[in-house]
Amino acid sequence: MTEHGTVTDEKKPGGRPTLALENRRTERISFGVTKVQKAAFLINAAEAGLSSNDYARQVLCRSGAAAGGWAGGGAGKSTVGAPTFELVDSLTRIGVDLARLRFIADQTGVVPDGLGAVIARLDCKLDLLLVGSGLADELAAYRDRLNDIAERLETSGQMSERARGMIATVNAVISKVLSA
Repeated sequence: MTEHGTVTDEKKPGGRPTLALENRRTERISFGVTKVQKAAFLINAAEAGLSSNDYARQVLCRSGAAAGGWAGGGAGKSTVGAPTFELVDSLTRIGVDLARLRFIADQTGVVPDGLGAVIARLDCKLDLLLVGSGLADELAAYRDRLNDIAERLETSGQMSERARGMIATVNAVISKVLSA
């Protein structure tokens, strides 16, 4: 401020420099999205290594439909070859179910009845997933952990034929995915 109370474009001591008029972000864009769309947007921003504001600016300010991202394919669509948010979300839910069932099996030594249905869901979703997405190592680690549990059950004499069959099914599914 000058003596007369007018604003200058000089840097104030200890403050930010004032931006030129053409660089000031004074305009706003607002629109509604679903919770799933918002989650997908935030995940995409994090994967791009940007804040949500910077990511929105980058995506929304590209020119033309050929720019990719949301401009070319609708909200929540990923780039070609990348798993969609919905696929990752459903695999996460299956992972939670498997972890819950594994906990029950670890605590009781009994494989719960729901494992077959969860494995069927997993098999269906994994058919949609490209192995090149980086999940191969994680699946191999899950398979190794499952085989460790199977070995402990066998050693303790608590392995049932039903559990042996379920473990063989999971191993087969993971092997199918890793060999694709």
